[in-house]
Amino acid sequence: MEVDGVGTLIVTATPTMGTPVRKTFDGADMKPPTASYGVDIGCVPPSPLMVDVFLDDNGNAAPTASTSSDYRDSCGNPRSTSVSPIAGAAVATTFFLANSCD
Repeated sequence: MEVDGVGTLIVTATPTMGTPVRKTFDGADMKPPTASYGVDIGCVPPSPLMVDVFLDDNGNAAPTASTSSDYRDSCGNPRSTSVSPIAGAAVATTFFLANSCD
């Protein structure tokens, strides 16, 4: 399967201490220039998180993958960002997927 801009959007939030939270969005179509998806990772500890996002374009990411090095997948630049949630507040961050992950 080659790159077609449609796949599984994978978002992983990894707290400084604790277990990573991984969410997927199947059928994410990133072809339109206005493509945008909101992914709710739920409640996380109020401590710094590293958030990683990538589009698994060809469906071969491991069930626990939080990053990719597959040239068919799309990653952002930077690949991850730090987010500092505050107890009781929603936090949003934006990623632009525009680069191959290799």
